[in-house]
Amino acid sequence: MPLRRKKPWIFIFIIILGAIVGSAFGQILGIILPEGAVKKVFLESLSVGIPEFHLNLAIISLTFGLTLKVNLVAIIVIILMAYLLRWFYW
Repeated sequence: MPLRRKKPWIFIFIIILGAIVGSAFGQILGIILPEGAVKKVFLESLSVGIPEFHLNLAIISLTFGLTLKVNLVAIIVIILMAYLLRWFYW
């Protein structure tokens, strides 16, 4: 049986996908849940990224920036997807 080559970009893709799916799921849970501490936990998020900056050249104007908002559900989904990836892929 040939050895399977590990591809780190698949792991990075799974982490990013987990963050997106988890954040969306956390927002949906925040909408469904009634007011209270549990809703606050699901709606609280941490913003991580590169702040937006503008580069104005004579011909074109460019804007760069990247922000990722991660909540508790996103972290749980990232950990779950990483575990499943490790279980089924590696």
